[in-house]
Amino acid sequence: MDVTPGQLMHAVEVDTLCKSYYKSTPVLKGLSLQVPLGKIYGLLGPSGCGKTTLLKCVVGRLKPDAGVVQVMGGRPGKPGHRVPGNLIGYMPQDLALYQDFTVSETMYYFGRIFHMPSQEIDRQTDFLVSLLELPSKRRLICQLSGGQQRRVSFACALLHRPPLLILDEPTVGVDPLLRQCIWNHMLSIVNNRERPTSIVITTHYIEEARQGHMVALMRDGRLLAEAEPQELLDRYNDSSLESVFLKLCEMDSEDSLPDTSAAASSTSVAANAAASTSEIVTENSPLLPKPSNHDRSLNSSPAGATSNSNDGDSLPNLLYKEYVPLGDSLRSVFALPSLWHILAVVGKNFNNLRRRLTFLAFQFILPIIQIVLFCVCVGGDPFGLTLASVNLDSSGELGAKFMTYLDNNTFHVKPFKSLEEARTEVRNVRAWAVLSLGSNFSTDLLARFSNPTAATNATLSGGSVHLQLDNSNYQVSLMIQKSVAESFQKFAGDLLSQFGLSPELVSLPVVMDAPLLGTDNPSFTEFMAPGMIVTIVFFMATGLTALSFVLERKEGLLDRSLVAGVTILELMLGHMLTQLLIMAGQTGLLLFFSLVVFQVPCHGSVLWVILLALLNGFTGMSLGLMISALCSAENSAIQAALGTMYPNLLLSGIIWPAEAMPQYLRFISRGLPISQSVEAMRSVLSRGFGFTAAPVYLGFVSAIAWASGLLLLALLLLRIRGI
Repeated sequence: MDVTPGQLMHAVEVDTLCKSYYKSTPVLKGLSLQVPLGKIYGLLGPSGCGKTTLLKCVVGRLKPDAGVVQVMGGRPGKPGHRVPGNLIGYMPQDLALYQDFTVSETMYYFGRIFHMPSQEIDRQTDFLVSLLELPSKRRLICQLSGGQQRRVSFACALLHRPPLLILDEPTVGVDPLLRQCIWNHMLSIVNNRERPTSIVITTHYIEEARQGHMVALMRDGRLLAEAEPQELLDRYNDSSLESVFLKLCEMDSEDSLPDTSAAASSTSVAANAAASTSEIVTENSPLLPKPSNHDRSLNSSPAGATSNSNDGDSLPNLLYKEYVPLGDSLRSVFALPSLWHILAVVGKNFNNLRRRLTFLAFQFILPIIQIVLFCVCVGGDPFGLTLASVNLDSSGELGAKFMTYLDNNTFHVKPFKSLEEARTEVRNVRAWAVLSLGSNFSTDLLARFSNPTAATNATLSGGSVHLQLDNSNYQVSLMIQKSVAESFQKFAGDLLSQFGLSPELVSLPVVMDAPLLGTDNPSFTEFMAPGMIVTIVFFMATGLTALSFVLERKEGLLDRSLVAGVTILELMLGHMLTQLLIMAGQTGLLLFFSLVVFQVPCHGSVLWVILLALLNGFTGMSLGLMISALCSAENSAIQAALGTMYPNLLLSGIIWPAEAMPQYLRFISRGLPISQSVEAMRSVLSRGFGFTAAPVYLGFVSAIAWASGLLLLALLLLRIRGI
């Protein structure tokens, strides 16, 4: 929809506008104003009077509680109406600039949002750099002074030559000569008959507003006056707008004082009020515009009700809410995203990463470090364990011979002469176990093998190897028991062979045939590897996106992009495309080191491993976006990301089998974002299953469902919070 001057009388029309934050004291109290087309409209008032809130309602970043706002002939945010969009140029009170960008890169970002050709962006950038006396356009924003940065922010608003400029204090910190140059430029674009521009400007320099065509004086969420500057000066017989504003504030304060008695109403206060009836300016003053006839529905108040607009603490009884058709609301939610906007966001993100190469390198190195540390440190058998040995065998040589069968890699055998000395060594944490042989070990062991039916309990005990363990470390204790048992079995088998007997007599009567799934000698590394691959990809992706909106929202960058016409969905898609490329690189490196360098067994198709890892990375990104939409500060976003990591790590069957959990926790485990994916990855890597196997396709279905749900939740949270 193109807007031409012939179609409009006013660039901005505000009727009975009310706005409060969190049901607190109203910020805007039934405010009405009209900004003429092709004019400069100065909005003056002290800090906290509602100027910025009013501007945010005008640009569509805040939804009024009541009243009607029309900007360039349409409601802000109406489908098809380019407000927010390229009908307006917005300079917020905050800088809202990417500090790691150059001036040129900043202009290119907003220029691409406004669909401007590269040549036009360059031409406009050169012109604005010259006009605003900025340093080289190749200078980084962070290298500019505060005043120069504000001028860059002003240049961003002027870049696409919009028909309406909304400028929140553009001349703060600007040299007086340059300030006059800026005003001259604004007057020139306003007076351009072919392409007139309307400007709404707030400023702390009250006197400079005399150069505008209209001024509005605000106080406490209401207009005290709205007229041409000279008309106000003539009416109040003064030569200074600042003096006029002071008079109006004093009269407004007197008018809002409560009456203490009936007599008081006829005394000097009333007399003064009566004497200055023609001068006191309220919402019903002839200086203010009459209410417009926009389509609206009554919010409250029966017909014919009146309101006391002089009461500064109460809202008018007659309030309006603009009717928004359901179709418009649905179209605003489900509108197709713009490829231009998405590419602009992607380009901006890559520019940002290009300035932070150390951070980018760290993002690729971190998953490598994690998988290397896992494969090197986790799942191997303990070795070099100190074993306190006590060989009291004096009945033969079998005790000494058995000691030679102990695995030298697993154990560092430290002999002792007495049991008490060996036990003290363990109690002082200088050894892991005491291995002792009785004084009749050789005799009793031979008796046990040669005539087992005559062996007594004393014989069986005397011919046994005795172990006393430090059971504070379960894995080490288990390894010691396993290694000593294997050593004894080999020793006893060789001993039976000397007597012409089968070594199998000392083996358990349980035959372990070839496994149906998995390998002959599985390791703990093989058990954990699928879960670690999924976890690293998932939470690295979560970390990439958990701060996506938090940082931009904090610095005002998010608001500025949204006012320029980028939608929440386009911002999300832009962030996701950027992070997808990074996540794909992380996943490729992770799988290369897992499957190629450390040769984690993969009995299934590598294709399913890659797709499952990428899909889980996408789910992690969705979780990060949801956290970013939910949290307002970096600390809370980081804590939320970490807080989701450990429950998933403990409950998803990664560190320990889910079958060891209580029954009620198993149900929770199955519903977590990565549980089914871990089982699917294990089924592909260790079992060799394909996609048609239930554990595998359920992993894919679970990841897709979680990703979709988290993305929708993130979008919903962003809309609810008005971001």
